[in-house]
Amino acid sequence: KKLSLARDKDNVYVSISGETTGWIAVGFGSLKIDGALMFIGFVGADGKAQGKLQMGKGRTHADVASDALVQFAMKEANGVTTLELVVKAASILANDAKALPMIWAVGGADSFVSPHRSRGFLTVTLK
Repeated sequence: KKLSLARDKDNVYVSISGETTGWIAVGFGSLKIDGALMFIGFVGADGKAQGKLQMGKGRTHADVASDALVQFAMKEANGVTTLELVVKAASILANDAKALPMIWAVGGADSFVSPHRSRGFLTVTLK
């Protein structure tokens, strides 16, 4: 997996890549799925990117009404799927905090509900 982040006053810019032709997800605000604001997406067989903003609840996730997502793009090439997001900083960083707890996961299918093949967590310090 490869993860890159940057921020400006208003937004956090995220790029995450994983070795899969299935879905890839990234979540913010928690080191576990419960309570994380997540984005999950994949490039379908038709070549079109599909994505959803989700909220983690327990060990699962569901659609959430939020204006946190500014923009997303995805690509799939040579067995690697890349997800790029622009997220409103205020929606994932309380009181302009610098430490951002995150989760990530990679699945093997073009689906919003198939199980993950790998997952992890980290805390990133944003300047």
